Parts: sequence; structure tokens; C-alpha cells
Amino acid sequence: MNDLYYKDEYVREKFSAHMMGKLLKSALRHKGPFFGSILIEVALGLFSLLPGILYSVIISALFPTEGGLGEHYLLFSLLACGGLAVAWIGSLIFGHLENLVPVKYGTLFSTELRKEIMDHVMLLSFHYFDTHSTGKILVRVTNYVDDIAELFGNLFYSIVYAAGVLVIGVVWILCLDWRIGGAVVLALIPLCILMYLLSVQIHRRSGVDHNKNANYTAFVAENIGGAEVVRAYNRAALNCEIGKELFGEYKHAFMRTTNVREAFFPLSHGFANAILVLIVYGVALAIGLGDAVSISISIWIPGIPF
Repeated sequence: MNDLYYKDEYVREKFSAHMMGKLLKSALRHKGPFFGSILIEVALGLFSLLPGILYSVIISALFPTEGGLGEHYLLFSLLACGGLAVAWIGSLIFGHLENLVPVKYGTLFSTELRKEIMDHVMLLSFHYFDTHSTGKILVRVTNYVDDIAELFGNLFYSIVYAAGVLVIGVVWILCLDWRIGGAVVLALIPLCILMYLLSVQIHRRSGVDHNKNANYTAFVAENIGGAEVVRAYNRAALNCEIGKELFGEYKHAFMRTTNVREAFFPLSHGFANAILVLIVYGVALAIGLGDAVSISISIWIPGIPF
């Protein structure tokens, strides 16, 4: 018998472009919520970056480099404050939509996918059911579809949001000053390498995590259904021991995945909000000090005979 509850599933093909294409084709049946969710994430990225830009406009208007108040400083400041109000209201509205549209779309997609799977299963021969665990078949319709729904209901759009913020932020800072922007881009290289190494570890560990999850789910389903392999009325004590072992294996695999997965947030959040900020201010300070030294030397040298 294949895919017994105590046997991990073995994936022979790590990535299938054909299956990914079929998955995306199915996802694009509802183009409205799919692309609408992408636009929501892009809009959130723009609104999240807008306050920092408007703050710089206010500072430039009130404290120009020439000294004194700039021309039309009051108008620029009022427009910037109005822009801040628009950014906050937009973030509130699109943040609410972000909690509704992608989740609704993920639920709709998973419902249709489950129906298609069940329609396909009903057409399979008796030989398939004789050679495959009932619990593992159930796992494919429940746990695995939930993972796909999470992909299209949350993860995909989170990637779009993060990528949009990163690209817009880097382009903006490069437009402000290529030296500061270049320092930020160089600093992002080791961050990307670390993120890639973490993703490789997560991919490897989450495969084990999914297997252990499938094993204990299959066992529970077969136990409740009174399947031949775990018939409960004459082996209750043995079933309890098997259940504890399967739950323990899943707990261990889940924590191994979680320990790596949770490193993403402190690494990305701490790197972006601490190290990159220090790099930006450090390079800006170096540029300012360099310009000041250059001006001092240009004034001082003509009066000193060499």
C-alpha cells in the first residue's frame, strides 16, 4: 500500500513549471479579485512611503539650504500636510480592503480547487483506493489545498507589497542622492544572500513539517473512520502510543521550521529599520562633512603660501 500514515511522502520533482502554470491558470479564473489584490498591495506600498517623502518636502520648505524661509513655504507645507492626510486615510481604507479581498479570493479559489479534486477522485479506479491510504487522500483535499489558499490569499500579495516598497524606496533614494542610494543597494546584497539561505532552509524543513502533518492527519482520519490499519476497538492503547509518537514528530518538525521562519522578521525588520537607517545617516553625514571640508580648504588655501 502506498502513502501509509507512517510513511513520509516522497516528491520526485522539486518544481514543475507545468503544474505551476495550471495553478496560475486556475487562479486567473477570477481576474478581478486577483489583480485587485495586487493593486491593493501596490497602493499600500505607495501610501506607506508617501509620509516620509512629504516630511522631507516640509523640512525643505521650512529650512532651505540658503537660509531663511523658502518661497511659498506656507503653501508647500499645507499641501504636504494635505498629502499626509490623504496617505493616512488611504492606508486605512486599503489596509481594510487588504484584510478582505485577498482572503475572500483565497477562500473562493480553495473551494473551487477542492471541488475539482473531488470530481477527479470520484473518477479514479478501485485499484487507486486499494493501494492508497484514505487519510493521505483526505490530506490532499484539506491541508494541501489550505496551503495553496494561503499562497493566493496572503503570501503572494505580501511578496508583491514587500517588493513594491523595496523598489520604490530604492529608486526614490537613488533619485535623491546616488551616493546614499548606492550605499543602500550595496548593503542590501548581504541581506538578500541571508534571506536566500534562510529560504533554502525553510523549504527543506517545511517539507519534513508537511510530511509529519500529513502523517498524523491521515492517522486521525483513519482512526476515526475505523480503517483496517488502525481499527480502534481492539487496539486503543496501541493507537494512543502511535498518536503520541506522530504528534511528537510533527511538533519537532514544526518547531524546526518555525525557528528558521521566525528569523525572517527580525532580520528584515531590524536590518531595514536599524542598519539601513544607520547607513543612510552615516553616508549623509560623511557627505556633509566632506562638503564642509572641501569648502573650508577652498577658502583656506588661497591665503596660505605653499
